[in-house]
This record gives sequence, structure tokens and C-alpha cells, in this order.
Amino acid sequence: MDPSKNIPVIAVKNLTARFGNNVVFEDVSFEVYKGEVLVIVGESGCGKSTLLRIMIGLLKPDAGQVLYQGTDITHAEEKDLNLYRQNIGVLFQSGALFSSMTLKENIALPNFPAA
Repeated sequence: MDPSKNIPVIAVKNLTARFGNNVVFEDVSFEVYKGEVLVIVGESGCGKSTLLRIMIGLLKPDAGQVLYQGTDITHAEEKDLNLYRQNIGVLFQSGALFSSMTLKENIALPNFPAA
């Protein structure tokens, strides 16, 4: 058996996010292994986007960890986060898409750095 299959690609451990006194979510944990697909669903305002922003290093959690291949990205420096982000893709809903193009065409667009 391949030992790398036992290490999750992404592991979210006991993650908590708050905005002021508002607890968005608390003690969230899950693991995603190579080849798996994970879907997070919920009503508007339940914390899906906040979770995603923490998972890609745009926000810091109030508690917990996000591990990418065993490395904690929640305390990583910006240069290390940028290397991490090269291995992931994020597709934002509606407003960030070109409505004249299909989803596939939007995803295929090159990512140019801001000037």
C-alpha cells in the first residue's frame, strides 16, 4: 500500500472563526484525501466562504489548524502561502465569472498578476 494515501491532502482541525462576538463556526474538522471530492453546503451566512478563505490562507482562524500535506498553513509566512496557493484553485460564484463564457472557459482563463 502507498503510504502517501494515508496522509490527507488537506486536514482542517478544530477550526473556529469569529467576527467580533459573532461565532461563524466552531470546532470544524475534516480531512480530504487524494482523489476525493468534498462539497460544503449550507445556507447563506453559515460560514462557507469564511472557511474557504481560511483554507487558502486569506484569513487567519481564531482557533485550529489547516494542514496541507501535513504542513500547517495557518501560521505560514506570505511567501510560503504563495507557494501553497500555486497548488490550489478557487472559483468564486457569479460576480467573478464572465457571464458570456461557460464555466470551463472561465476556469481556462490565465491568471495574470495585478499590475
